[in-house]
Order: sequence, then C-alpha cells, then structure tokens
Amino acid sequence: MKLVRITSIANNKGNAGEEALEHFFEVGYDEKALIELIGLITLRTFTNYVFANTKITVDFPAIESIAG
Repeated sequence: MKLVRITSIANNKGNAGEEALEHFFEVGYDEKALIELIGLITLRTFTNYVFANTKITVDFPAIESIAG
C-alpha cells in the first residue's frame, strides 16, 4: 500500500476533511486502518501532553542517532 499523509486529522482537531479521507480510501486503506491511525494519533498526542506538562524523565537509555 502507498504511504498516505493524512496530517489533517491532527491539525484540525480530529477532522480530516472529506478530500483527505477519500484519498485515504482510494489508495486502498479501509475503515479499520483509519481507526488504527486515529488510535496512534491519540496515543502520540496523549504522551506528548503528559511530557509537556510533567517533564517526566525518560526512563530508558537514549539510543545513538542513525542520521548521518
């Protein structure tokens, strides 16, 4: 399957927009994939908010960057 960028979900308070959703489905994704994507966005948003407001220390060792 193609990689589809559907950042409008996060950028528009959960509203992806009809055009973005149509494209998402046209390239072969289904409703299950959409629900999974929304779940991943939810998890990422939650963990970002928790860290931003608590500054909890990361409790695992940092990894070496793979960027050149």
